[in-house]
Amino acid sequence: MIGSNDARNVIQACKICHGREGSLQRFREMMFGSGRSYRYFLCAGCGCLQLCDEVSSAEQYPSGYYAYRPKLRGRFAAGLRRLRNRGVFRSRVLGWVAGLFAPDRMRGAEPWFRHLGLRADSRILDVGCGTAELLRDLADAGYCNVLGIDPYLPRAVLAELPSFVRAIPLDEVSGEYDVIMFHHSLEHMPDQEKVLRQAAKLLRPGGVCLVRIPVFPSFAWDRYRENWVQLDAPRHLFVHSRKSLGIIAKQAGLEIERVDFDSTEFQFTGSELYSRGLALSELERAFSRRECRAFRRQARQLNRDERGDQAVFFLRKAG
Repeated sequence: MIGSNDARNVIQACKICHGREGSLQRFREMMFGSGRSYRYFLCAGCGCLQLCDEVSSAEQYPSGYYAYRPKLRGRFAAGLRRLRNRGVFRSRVLGWVAGLFAPDRMRGAEPWFRHLGLRADSRILDVGCGTAELLRDLADAGYCNVLGIDPYLPRAVLAELPSFVRAIPLDEVSGEYDVIMFHHSLEHMPDQEKVLRQAAKLLRPGGVCLVRIPVFPSFAWDRYRENWVQLDAPRHLFVHSRKSLGIIAKQAGLEIERVDFDSTEFQFTGSELYSRGLALSELERAFSRRECRAFRRQARQLNRDERGDQAVFFLRKAG
């Protein structure tokens, strides 16, 4: 760690609260195993971690980055998933039964949307949607007004995706939306306040911006420090605290209405791998089912205690 006086030589001011006091941290790239070190500024004022070094998109997202790999499913598995998706929002029993056999359960989506009170024709925008897994689930469930955008989608991948997915930036989107979602995408964007301002302009009065992000600090950070999997240097440009996210939300004309912690066992499995010097490719065979169940139980308790390592923020636009 480097003191605040040295920090000023690298960062003029925090990009969130504009404070000048803080410390420098160094974190390594670990997902792809390059081991390259990057400097992050930890603001003493708002608690936000932010990348100091300039990096290229090719350096951040090498070929094969997981978010742009469509998941292939057989007809039977795809049919079960569609049945599950319809059941999730219409019949909890049907959705639960289908979910026992369908791959990739839609974890957490039901309570978000029940809280928002959305209808089948509600206008939904997903920013940084990747291969649009969630949007395809929502379309299967009967939502007919969905749009996903991701300017970094490779052309070959985009050609395989539904027509409601486009490779455009947020500032090229028009119209008015009931909900705008950032599912672990906001932390990848360089101008945080600008992005939320653009989202707020696209929301109808009373609309909600739903932001899912890693949060700092957390139990996982306290335990694993530089091996905490959610640091994800240099892809995560910002790792917010609740305070820092509240600051940029207010600057964008949004208010935090609700915060739900939704961390998973990944905070343990991924961080344990990094602590052992292993890559994420080892994840599926590194832990027993019993260990994973124990990690899930611990994650649920941390969420109840508001000490999980990620959360979903409901940001409401004034009506």
